[in-house]
Amino acid sequence: MKIGVLAQYLDTRSDVREMLQILAKNHRLIVYLKASDSFRIAPILPTEVEVTVIPPTTSFLTKLLLIFWQYIYLVFGKIPRSRYNYYMVEHIRLSDRNMGHLARYTHAFLVGLSKYVPHFISYDTYLQGLAWLPKPLPLDSDIEVFFCNTQIYDDRLYAHILNQNKPVWTYVYSWDHPCKMKTFSTRTRYLVWNEGLREDLTQLQRVPLSQIILWGATQFSYVQAHLHRDGFQESPYPFPYVYLGFATGYDELVAQEVKYVVSIARVLAKVLPEWKLVVRPYPFQKQWNLYASLRDRDNVVFDDQFRTTSQSFSVEYDGVQDKLWKMQHARAFLHFGTTMGYEACYFDIPSCLMAFVPPHLDSLLHGFVHQYQNGKYLHQTDFPNVVINSEQLEPLFELIANSPEQLLKYNEKIRQLTPLRSLEAMSRELLMMFEPEVKSPSP
Repeated sequence: MKIGVLAQYLDTRSDVREMLQILAKNHRLIVYLKASDSFRIAPILPTEVEVTVIPPTTSFLTKLLLIFWQYIYLVFGKIPRSRYNYYMVEHIRLSDRNMGHLARYTHAFLVGLSKYVPHFISYDTYLQGLAWLPKPLPLDSDIEVFFCNTQIYDDRLYAHILNQNKPVWTYVYSWDHPCKMKTFSTRTRYLVWNEGLREDLTQLQRVPLSQIILWGATQFSYVQAHLHRDGFQESPYPFPYVYLGFATGYDELVAQEVKYVVSIARVLAKVLPEWKLVVRPYPFQKQWNLYASLRDRDNVVFDDQFRTTSQSFSVEYDGVQDKLWKMQHARAFLHFGTTMGYEACYFDIPSCLMAFVPPHLDSLLHGFVHQYQNGKYLHQTDFPNVVINSEQLEPLFELIANSPEQLLKYNEKIRQLTPLRSLEAMSRELLMMFEPEVKSPSP
């Protein structure tokens, strides 16, 4: 079988790269990469896959039409029904230091304008408009099926892929994608983690239920592998510790997170002076100097060995297993709304959401903590694991130290949502889903 692959962030998603390696053992894989990404990503892809480079657009007219249509869609494009979450994420994106001043002002103006106009352009209509533009490159006619990931790596190429009259499967990579993105087509089948995301895709993105298949989470395959490995019985540290994972890579949000982590460290030192707070910086945050104020605290230990260079943002298999090892032996895991908080629920340690950020003081972090997916899946206020005011920190640490089993019911509820699966099992099932459509492609 010849499979075309259009996947975002292959340099940081080692789980997807490993799955491609499994698929490539018996099938031919063509991975499409933008010219600007190929020098960085191609060398770390499995040697079994073939790379096709998407050339940059050189035609001035095509560039002009592309930008114009993108701006029209930004203003008038249909947004998910989780309106607050969509605009909150768009606002956070404006704090990206890599965005130029003109691009930032233009984006901010158009996003602001979009709040006051009707949204009548669907993503499929947007793709149809892109399909009128010249193809970025010829697609191999003998590709039998396409496998794509959210967020969509290249909308224009995706538009032409959907017009190939070939089966297209799109994996919803993360649990927060349905509530914050506007790039969901009704012309592809979707693969999702669990029933909750299937519901999100239908209710928030208007995707027909019949086109959404329960598959599992490739990210959590590392947890499944870790739980079946030997050699992690001893704790990585000679002291009891609470593990905390930073949740975001945007500078303004990091600064706000650090402020509250300092408070958490202070309370931990008061209640459990022999314990440490082990903090894990956000892997994709480039400016780790933003965490500097934490390094001066005696009870804070940094888990930052996984970044080998200042420009290394991918965490490989061994690095992920090291993270899970530290998570497994922690007395608890704390977070402000991150996938690591979901992961921690698969271990017998309390996973606790820090939801005590006052909206009038730090509205950006408050909005981040209270995103749609956190509210639906993790913000379970009937459990003591969710801290909604800072006064609950002391009793929480006392509970963690003396009766942690009282906090594990929360974990049990969360982990039932998405059963763990291995990459091998998910890859086999993926091929089984491909085969009938390859033999009988849709008209």
